[in-house]
Amino acid sequence: MEEWRLLEAIGGCFVAAPDPSSDAFEEASRTTGLDDARRLAAIRVAIDVAIDDARLAAIRAACTEPKKDFQGRLVLDLRHQRFGDAGAAVVGAALGAMDAPLPFEWIKLYGNELTAAGMRSIAEGMGRGRLPNLRVVSVSGNGDLGDGGVAALAEALADCASLERLD
Repeated sequence: MEEWRLLEAIGGCFVAAPDPSSDAFEEASRTTGLDDARRLAAIRVAIDVAIDDARLAAIRAACTEPKKDFQGRLVLDLRHQRFGDAGAAVVGAALGAMDAPLPFEWIKLYGNELTAAGMRSIAEGMGRGRLPNLRVVSVSGNGDLGDGGVAALAEALADCASLERLD
């Protein structure tokens, strides 16, 4: 059986198991307190080993330990990670698992080789109305987000009155 890495962001930790049906996954689910809904969400974002540990660590750190830029804004900084759509599914799951409102004022997603599918995953995690302080979203340099990706991002940002710039 092909090895899969299963990821779910719950309270800042990633749960990993070689196979969603494994005993290790069941044990990890119990010991981290994953309920059935979150366990199903974890299965939904099962991705193959194309996302390496360094990229996973960068995603986890950016989502759970937001940094401030030189102007004091909280930033979700995932620029130039090249995690593609598989990594975008992880980012989306991590954002979706965070309590609202999300703290970010700037989301940097440029240079990640995202397509419409990846942007939809991230936009779903952002959720409409969950980013009341968001001022800047940077998604340039991702190739072809397509109409579907742009529409998903627009929907997620529809209630974001504080948004100043989208590039």
